[in-house]
Amino acid sequence: MMTDDMQESVVDFVGRGWWIFPCRPGRKEPVGGRGFHDASDDVETVRQWWDEQPDCNVGLHLGKSGLFALDIEVDEHPWLDKLKIDCTFAQATANGGWHFVFRQPDGWTVPSVPLGQLDGQAEIKGDGGYILLAPSALFGSVAKLGMPTGYKCVTDCEPNEAPDWLLEMIREHLARSHTERMAQRTAQKMQHRETLHGSAESKVDELVGIVRSAAAGTRSNTLISVAASMGRVVGGGYLSHQEAFG
Repeated sequence: MMTDDMQESVVDFVGRGWWIFPCRPGRKEPVGGRGFHDASDDVETVRQWWDEQPDCNVGLHLGKSGLFALDIEVDEHPWLDKLKIDCTFAQATANGGWHFVFRQPDGWTVPSVPLGQLDGQAEIKGDGGYILLAPSALFGSVAKLGMPTGYKCVTDCEPNEAPDWLLEMIREHLARSHTERMAQRTAQKMQHRETLHGSAESKVDELVGIVRSAAAGTRSNTLISVAASMGRVVGGGYLSHQEAFG
């Protein structure tokens, strides 16, 4: 059976409308075959999971719960001065960092932003991500210095809206990422077209050589065949009509 503390915690999380799932004892990996996609907000399902595996950690599926988390990897960070510990659900992580959990904003969805893209010591766990919740614990190679450590709830309240400065930082990052992806795709298309153009020019040279070397009595048929091949080169967009026949 579940311990009283764990039973109280998982039932409380589901009561908040959060989707949770079991993770391996002392680790972050989900237990189920579908990973964090097995998350449930059904209290009886959750009770059964922890009755069967009472030592499992608790994972929170952020996307299904309508939440995202700011995951700060260190105990001291400049952003902490901008964050009020009592402004939203917050916990100290097992490896000495912080989780601040916020509601997803109206009108758009905050995705996950990997470590290093916003800041070298912080990341966003958003739609498609998850975190562990207290009283989960880590031990072994995944724990800091190899010593067993637990997650501790610092502010136990309903997740609030994220501060404007954080949302704006995420928006700016997403806009930059979109611009960079579009520029990369354009460059790839241009490179691909240049490659195709070079191949097409080689094909044209080959076809011209076939016409020039056609034996007497075969030139009409050769021209018809070459013209058809040239049409496929132009029709495929590898050369313009002017480049092929101009």
